[in-house]
Amino acid sequence: MIGITEKHLEELFEAIDDKTTVLVFGDHGLTEDGNHGGETPLEMASAFFAYQKTPFPMYESYLRNKDLYAEMDSSVKLGDVAAITTALMNQMFPFSNMGKMHPLLVNTGDIKEVHAKFLANIKQMDDYLVEYCRVTDMMWCPEEIKTLNSAYNKFASFDVSRASEREITE
Repeated sequence: MIGITEKHLEELFEAIDDKTTVLVFGDHGLTEDGNHGGETPLEMASAFFAYQKTPFPMYESYLRNKDLYAEMDSSVKLGDVAAITTALMNQMFPFSNMGKMHPLLVNTGDIKEVHAKFLANIKQMDDYLVEYCRVTDMMWCPEEIKTLNSAYNKFASFDVSRASEREITE
């Protein structure tokens, strides 16, 4: 099966133009014993692969700071696919999205623009969480809203105009 998949992907990669990005991802992960569909980290994790003929605009920055991306690289979840796709297409994040974009997979090479996209991603998640909690009145809501607001405020107050690429990435 893997050989067939590889052959199809090779054919696809040869056929695309320089403006096309191919995203390949699984619809869910699995536990060690093969279960899926639950809420454990292994079940929510998803295989994810992105390819385009020309390097992604943030590729060089990503390589220079790869150590800072290790956790993000190893924790892509199915819920992140909408945010990643949205960032690649330079569109607004869907209101009900609770996934995070990946800084490598954006359509800009400007780290300050990537910071702004992350800020928009966090703000959208915060807006959705506030609305969700208003409607559902879940007991965990106040703490989650506080945590997300804190992350947003910290991220928003960071002065990207005076920071190095590595400081912004951290």
